[in-house]
Amino acid sequence: MILVEPRLIDLEHRARRMRKSRNRWLTYRTFKNELESLVGWHCSRPEISSSAHYEVVVDRVLSAMRI
Repeated sequence: MILVEPRLIDLEHRARRMRKSRNRWLTYRTFKNELESLVGWHCSRPEISSSAHYEVVVDRVLSAMRI
């Protein structure tokens, strides 16, 4: 997916830096809003527009945040 949408790398790196955030829910919601435009049903790239792609990215973001 990162070959199709390289901004996903930056998203994961920023999520990793937010591990110590006191309000993880608010932090997650911020990332969720951003990733919805990058992957899944609402993205502009058909190669990564499935719900399966979206779930993989959500799992990676949550893992990066250690949630």
